[in-house]
Formats: sequence, structure tokens, C-alpha cells
Amino acid sequence: MKKKYLSQQLTKTVTMFLFLFSFGIINATEYYMITTSGNWDANTTWSLSSNGPAVGVGVYPGAGDDVIIDGSVQRKLFVNISNAQCASFVNVMTATDGTDFTLSIPAISNTLTISGNFEIIANTNYSRKTVVTGIGNLVIGGNLIVGSDGLEY
Repeated sequence: MKKKYLSQQLTKTVTMFLFLFSFGIINATEYYMITTSGNWDANTTWSLSSNGPAVGVGVYPGAGDDVIIDGSVQRKLFVNISNAQCASFVNVMTATDGTDFTLSIPAISNTLTISGNFEIIANTNYSRKTVVTGIGNLVIGGNLIVGSDGLEY
């Protein structure tokens, strides 16, 4: 009787774990920055596709989502909320003129938490700058990966 109970409990636990794990994978969304300058919590900053239409009002990246900065124009993103979160943050801008990206966390009470990697992928033929500025907090749970050679810090 005791073995059967333990077996049932183990089955329930494994099933619940798999359900929660698959739920997190299914719900991950890629958010692309589509403005030259925008706030983290502004729907007009984000699209679900590169250069696509803005997401709905009140929609912006969350803890399980991936943030992608691409395109060929200079961009500046302001973390204007106290607890901005994402799963990964990737700058893959395609400009050939060394265009810059600035991540600004202007208030000490504001934090951007990236649970995974913060990647800055450079075009091998041109310089690229990613500037992080402000007095807020940037927390990276994974690696800082810089350059086309994939150096990890």
C-alpha cells in the first residue's frame, strides 16, 4: 500500500513538473524593439516581429520573454519601471555604419533582470557600441556574450 502511494505521488510530481516546464516554453515570446527611442513598458516600443506592428496596449516583455534589438538605426531603450524582466536580451543590429544601441536605466529604483544571456552580436566588418547607462540595476543571470566570436564574460 505504501509503495503504491509513493508511486502515485511520484507520478503526480513528475507530471506537474513536465506541465509547468512545457508551459514556460510554450509561452515564451520574442519581442523586437521597433522604435528609435522608447520606454520598456510602452506598447509602441515592441513588436512580435522585426519591423512589425506594435503590440497591444499594456503589452511588453516579461520574465519568460526574449528581447531582440535589430535593425539599422540608432536605438535607445529606457527601463522606466521598477521590475523589468526578460529571459534573454540580444542586440543583433545590422547597420554597417557602427550604429549604437543605448540601454538606459535612469532611476535607482529601476531594475532590468535578464534571467539568461545578454548578447551583443557585432557585424564583423564594422564597430558596434552598446552602452548601458544610468543609476539603476542590470542583473544578468546567464552570460554576457560580446562580439561575433561569442566571447563570454
